[in-house]
Amino acid sequence: GYHNYQNVLFCVTLAKLIGINDDSIRQTLMTFSGVEHRLEFVREMSGVKYYNDSKGTNVDASVKAIESFDKNVIILAGGYDKKVSLDNFFIAGKNKFKALVLMGQTRDLFEKKAREYGFEKIFLVDDMKQAVTQANQIAESGDVVLLSPASASWGMYNNYEERGNEFKELVKNGKGILYITIFLTIFGIIMVLSSSWPTAVSEHRAWYYYGLRQGIFALLGFIFMKFTSVFNNENYKKNALWIYIFAILLCMLVFTPLGKEINYAKRWIK
Repeated sequence: GYHNYQNVLFCVTLAKLIGINDDSIRQTLMTFSGVEHRLEFVREMSGVKYYNDSKGTNVDASVKAIESFDKNVIILAGGYDKKVSLDNFFIAGKNKFKALVLMGQTRDLFEKKAREYGFEKIFLVDDMKQAVTQANQIAESGDVVLLSPASASWGMYNNYEERGNEFKELVKNGKGILYITIFLTIFGIIMVLSSSWPTAVSEHRAWYYYGLRQGIFALLGFIFMKFTSVFNNENYKKNALWIYIFAILLCMLVFTPLGKEINYAKRWIK
């Protein structure tokens, strides 16, 4: 954020005053990755960037975080009520907030003030898990999901670190699903190789023939997954019934007498 330019200039000036050489200053600036829970970049998924600014425990701190982005910010806010004005929060978010996901004791106060400033895309949730789930559903490629509560963590968490850590764990959970999918795909290809290599050698003179073919299908599947992941999840939710029906129909086609019989089974693709 722009406020970090001020921080850097202050630190450089102080370092120069106490005699630290330019090379050491330059090396430190090049390698410093920031402080946890302070506009901390968590991950990028399907073109959506996630930032943890749980240290934004007051309006002024969150305003600095909001000013670091230009537009398409899905803000996660709310927590313990410090009895302060929220006006500056929404002034900073003008033309920047795409949606507000609100939780905690102050969520109703945030909602009321948001509507006064003309914001309409507002979601009220009970906890961080619901907040991240809601943000994921409305986020599209190019959006920023920013946790900057502008409120203390008390009432829901013991401290802001605990709040930020839960946010990061929930955001990173998507990686676990991806790793499991990749592992099961590789395991399936190995199983195909182990069971088909005698036939592949005798009929195609290549022990890897069927494994390679399954690998190509798997690669196409991952490409399709990547392609569909950039679309708004809300579109899938709206058409979930038709997607389910289409999937069931595809499964039923397995029982139809289509294709050529190979090894006592009907194959659509030879």
